[in-house]
Amino acid sequence: MADYINAFMKNFGLKAIVDQTGEKHDCSTRILIVPVNGGGDLILMAHMDTSRPTKNSHPIATENRITSNGTTILGTDNRDVIAIILNILKKFSTNKLSANHSS
Repeated sequence: MADYINAFMKNFGLKAIVDQTGEKHDCSTRILIVPVNGGGDLILMAHMDTSRPTKNSHPIATENRITSNGTTILGTDNRDVIAIILNILKKFSTNKLSANHSS
């Protein structure tokens, strides 16, 4: 997930700073920090992990909700928040907006 987010950011001229959490704790954990316009004005955050593997999850989408089919976990966890954050960062980047921009 971190690699995908990092590549996504690069497509819009944003550079993710990757911390050293994984190396310090001998795990695959990474924290990505993506400063926009120098950073400091706004923070958007989400976690990238899920409680169990979700490779074979079977979501069911209806008009007003998304649920599991009951045989696996849903696994959306914070993925929906990550999608929103990526969309916001894309809009900031492509529209050259700043956090204090009013329109």
